[in-house]
Amino acid sequence: MNIILRWLLDLAKPYLFQIIIYGSVAAALGGGFLYLKVHYENVGYAKAISAIAAKDKSALDEVNNAKKMVDECYAAGRSWDVTSGLCD
Repeated sequence: MNIILRWLLDLAKPYLFQIIIYGSVAAALGGGFLYLKVHYENVGYAKAISAIAAKDKSALDEVNNAKKMVDECYAAGRSWDVTSGLCD
């Protein structure tokens, strides 16, 4: 085992600087790619969540408005017709 390692080290010695430089460049490119991939996935996730939240808020506002209309109808002493959606 030691002989194989020594042989590999002797083989790589003349190219050790190039191996270190190429390895560093490959690691930097890989790390940069990974960073950008995760960043843009998070941007897309945030956009999707904000769009859903806006729709949820508008739906909640519509429900609150409908509830307010029904409450006002009952407060006036009238009855709410569910089928027509109008105050009688």
